[in-house]
Amino acid sequence: MNPTPPPTTSPPAPRKSKRRQAPDSADAPAASSTKRSRSRPPSPTQERQPELQGLPTYLAPNLDVLFLGVNAGVPAAQKQRYFVGGNHFWKCLERGGLTDRLYTPDEDYLLPTTHKLGLTTLVYRPTVGLSCLSKAELRRGVPALLDKLAHSRPRILCVLGKAMWDEIAFTVSNAMGVEVPACPDIESGRKQITSAPTTPSPKKRRASSSGSLTPRQAEKRRAGIETEKGKKHFVYGLQALKVVYPPSDDGTEHRETLFYVTYNPSGRVAFPTIAERYQLFVELKDILERVQQGGAESVDSTL
Repeated sequence: MNPTPPPTTSPPAPRKSKRRQAPDSADAPAASSTKRSRSRPPSPTQERQPELQGLPTYLAPNLDVLFLGVNAGVPAAQKQRYFVGGNHFWKCLERGGLTDRLYTPDEDYLLPTTHKLGLTTLVYRPTVGLSCLSKAELRRGVPALLDKLAHSRPRILCVLGKAMWDEIAFTVSNAMGVEVPACPDIESGRKQITSAPTTPSPKKRRASSSGSLTPRQAEKRRAGIETEKGKKHFVYGLQALKVVYPPSDDGTEHRETLFYVTYNPSGRVAFPTIAERYQLFVELKDILERVQQGGAESVDSTL
């Protein structure tokens, strides 16, 4: 009996390597060793924007009113025009009687020759908004502003916003040694408030209504002039400061400049109402007429 041959076993199949082998042909494209990155469009901040310039100053000798804005916004800097868009400044000029018709931003350069009204800004650098400016930057613009006043000698400098006036008064008080009162005479009766009124909570409402008020106190509180603790709010309008100049050789130049503060005319400011903004320009016109007729406005501090 022939012995049974042992079973034959095939050699194990070679294990396939997970590595990608290089192609045999030199013409085959080489495999990329890096992942393909997704292309993203550049953001607006990454794109290079053209540098914006501030607005020109429109002055003339012996102006009646020089209007002071804080600085140029982006739309105004792009168009090189004052108070563009939904700004209420031009309507306030007409409603206040300072111009005989409604002017447009494209006619801003005409104001010095047609109505003796000038335009300038406290800060030359354009920004998106007032929040982009520091108090130090606002204060650095005060010396240049005083130079403009000495050049044009306006009867009145109209500051378009309390934020600018705070820094002007601070700079004058600290750098020039002139004390500027924080609030003028509240007996003028103007309805001035610093912010939108808020609705008190029921608890505070009951506490405030429990005390008795005199008619005068109630009137002041409604006008936003006096708080419950007796503190005075800022009163817009004529301020307790003026600039006095030396007499000119021919005696025809104005001798002093009064300071007048109005609300910010920006359309983005929801408060106060447009009627209250108009009223301040009406009062500005009344004060200007009294000054033109030789009437003396009483102010406390003099530069």
